[in-house]
Amino acid sequence: MNTNTPNPNRPAIVIPTTFARSFISVAINPHNGFEEWQHVETRAGRHLSEVSTGSSLTPTAQALLAPIAACTGPITLYSCSPAYTPDATRKLCVFQTKDHSTVLRSVGDTTHVYLIDTEEVPHVVLANSPLCTREGDNDAPHHIFDDAIRAMSHANFEQVQRLLVDSTAQDKYRNFASYIQNGLWEYTAWTRWRRTATTYAPTSSVTALSTPASSYRFETPIVPESYLSSTTSLPSKAVNRQYAPLEPCYETLLWCLLAAYFNFTPHTLKR
Repeated sequence: MNTNTPNPNRPAIVIPTTFARSFISVAINPHNGFEEWQHVETRAGRHLSEVSTGSSLTPTAQALLAPIAACTGPITLYSCSPAYTPDATRKLCVFQTKDHSTVLRSVGDTTHVYLIDTEEVPHVVLANSPLCTREGDNDAPHHIFDDAIRAMSHANFEQVQRLLVDSTAQDKYRNFASYIQNGLWEYTAWTRWRRTATTYAPTSSVTALSTPASSYRFETPIVPESYLSSTTSLPSKAVNRQYAPLEPCYETLLWCLLAAYFNFTPHTLKR
């Protein structure tokens, strides 16, 4: 996953990850968002001069908040892996407008917020996604426990290993079981959202489990936590089941599925 420093010549700030939702709220709740931000600072006992002067927003913050206010269809990425360092979970959120877009990217307790040209959005998403050339050896079970998907969405690695590596998997899918046991796997969820009055609701999601050998796509209603919401579900897929089909998927196919997220629709921008 790309962790390069944003372009220093463009508006950018660094905030605690615990402040990220409140920062977004300043844009989507113009009547009380800034007041909420002040309360967050007070509770934390910390004033962020990059965001506010104490009585108003800084010009940098205003530039970063403008795309958030205009965009009603943001994209989030959640990825986790036992192999990630220094933190096992990583998050990204992109608010697109026609000219400029605001990106929030975090590893652990720190979130970078920066402005990019909208034409750069596909590159930023790709650079922060675990999409790379793999061996193409599709040695995995045909199904995955829903409980395992839920454990991955919460980065509960011990439970993931317990659910995915049983005696059957070790016998029939030895390479796959070995990758899981050794922490050589990544779970990723790319999600498109739609803004409601003062919150966001997920509308679609692409999820994948990757090992050095291959990537596997699966359908699930589970949407992991993001800057926009705690762990939630896709309403259209909220069904009770124990298993989900685990389908081998080339990286190019995953990218084709994600490409639709970069298109503007009637619901993408605030009218």
